[in-house]
Amino acid sequence: MRQKNLLPSGKNRQPGFTLFELLVYVAILSSVVTGVILMVGEMFKIQAKVRSAFVLQDNLDFAQHRIEYAVQGAADLTLPATGTGAVLRVAQTTSSGDTVDFALADGYVTMSVRGEAPVQLTSPEIRITAMTFERLQGQAPNVRYVLAGCLRSAEPYLQLSDQVTGLAKIIR
Repeated sequence: MRQKNLLPSGKNRQPGFTLFELLVYVAILSSVVTGVILMVGEMFKIQAKVRSAFVLQDNLDFAQHRIEYAVQGAADLTLPATGTGAVLRVAQTTSSGDTVDFALADGYVTMSVRGEAPVQLTSPEIRITAMTFERLQGQAPNVRYVLAGCLRSAEPYLQLSDQVTGLAKIIR
């Protein structure tokens, strides 16, 4: 007795995919989709880290420029009187002799004009960890300053820190 072939062949085969072919396609497709999702997630992390680095650097640069601008137009530096200090007091060249104070308060660089309430120069996204001023002797008193800060973030991949150092000169 002759056995009949149970698998369709040739002209008798119906169009479509076998179950095995479908399983292979689904496995390949799910691997590709998983890879794309992981790449997009990493891309968002990198984008957040780059943005955070810009925010930190922009805040430090803004505080640095405010300090340099105040010192360049100053008549004198009254604090620190000598050596190093945490507060910079700049006596303006106006006839009223207004003063501008720069200080570190609660992780922010603050600026106070004429003894009024201090204004924050840095955003809540960053925390200033150190700010020092060193008075340099010379014809016109100059100041060397250091600002160090970090990002206020709970995400471990966003734990960034940076530091700027500069020299501000009185221009007479």
